[in-house]
Amino acid sequence: MVPILKHIDDLLAVYWTDPMFSHAATLLSVIMLYTWLSSVIRDNYSVVDRLWSIVPGVYSFFFFFHAYYSAYTSNMTDSLTSFAYSHPRLSMLVIMPLLWGLSLTHNFWRKGGYASDYEDYRWSIIRGRINNEFIFQIFNIFFIVFFQHLQLFLLTIACYYAAAEAVAERVVPVTSWDIFIFSCWCVCFLVELVANQEQWFFYLRRDKWRAQVAAQRSRSGDKQRGLRRDASRGDLNAAESGSEKSDAKNDERENSIRSRKSHAADAADASNVDEAASEEKIVDVNGK
Repeated sequence: MVPILKHIDDLLAVYWTDPMFSHAATLLSVIMLYTWLSSVIRDNYSVVDRLWSIVPGVYSFFFFFHAYYSAYTSNMTDSLTSFAYSHPRLSMLVIMPLLWGLSLTHNFWRKGGYASDYEDYRWSIIRGRINNEFIFQIFNIFFIVFFQHLQLFLLTIACYYAAAEAVAERVVPVTSWDIFIFSCWCVCFLVELVANQEQWFFYLRRDKWRAQVAAQRSRSGDKQRGLRRDASRGDLNAAESGSEKSDAKNDERENSIRSRKSHAADAADASNVDEAASEEKIVDVNGK
């Protein structure tokens, strides 16, 4: 019988008695340690986001190949294909996380999720609200790393039970409920594929529209800058013209003042000459 995990003691008992589960738990611990060290060294806390769609498939394949290896060494099967056909429930439980993971990984990749500088904006917001590096690292260890990876591991716990049945050399036949649930999953998976593609088309149209708006604003800004430049040039030309007119008026005014001064000086010289002549006449008369 495959043990049903109800208490922590049952979990520890399975860990110490079942090599497949203990090896899977070791793999889980290694992935957790890698995620934590990578997030601290790179100062990027989206490492778990990059692994989110990958590790469930890794755990499922681990359970499947562990069961296959056990059956192969026990001479219960001679090929991987025959083993998969002999355990259809286990095969279905491996196919589901594999297809789901491939779809999600591709969708995350084309959005730039695997870029070296990518980080989910929500982590920076949470980090700003906590505003304490020590407390945030505690949050990183227990929530970002431990809780999320444990959740991903538990997603494949059904695959572990099916693999344990195969290791126990029990062939569980596929029931109508298995077919019904697998069919429902396939329908939901197809709906998700269509929804992801529609979302991707929306992102492409949105980015194209944003680029067009930015280009229009750039052209409009160039026109406005050109108009302002022309206006400033016109103001400069008008100022220069006004300055030239003002200089001409000043020159004309100065010339007029100089002319009046010159006429006044000539009149004064003529008056002095007349006075001098009158005085000479008076002297001559007196001399006679």
